[in-house]
Amino acid sequence: MSSRNARLTKEHRDVAPFIYKTLKKAKKKFGTKDVKELVQWVEKQFKKNSLLELEYFTIADEKTLKTPDTIKPNQKYRAFIAVFAGDIRLIDNIGF
Repeated sequence: MSSRNARLTKEHRDVAPFIYKTLKKAKKKFGTKDVKELVQWVEKQFKKNSLLELEYFTIADEKTLKTPDTIKPNQKYRAFIAVFAGDIRLIDNIGF
């Protein structure tokens, strides 16, 4: 466990897996929604969780790190997320 995670309260440690679970669900939805809709969906999920505050969620082209307007087939993307659990900032990413 990282030193950052060790500083989490038990409540925050218990709810922290929600971050990765949401990323995995977003990955499943990727391609069925446009980028803006998917970002809005993630934001909505975090509004339901009072212990975690979403700082940002973005999807970027893996090579350029630019946010795409449209998804191109055979292109690799990565989703990035930052969330506050109290005063601890947690970050994660996943390939799409």
